[in-house]
Amino acid sequence: MSVDNIEQLLARAILDLELKMKHEIRQNSALHLARIEKHNQQLEKRLDIIEAKASL
Repeated sequence: MSVDNIEQLLARAILDLELKMKHEIRQNSALHLARIEKHNQQLEKRLDIIEAKASL
């Protein structure tokens, strides 16, 4: 195997790893955003309950 072939294989492996990392980051970001959204919805429900009690 020539040096050029090895360099090409290494470059491809690095690109593959970068793509996998970007994909993982996107997945983790989406999961984190979903958790934040769920938490915000829970807070809104609590606020609605508090406001309803306050208006009685």
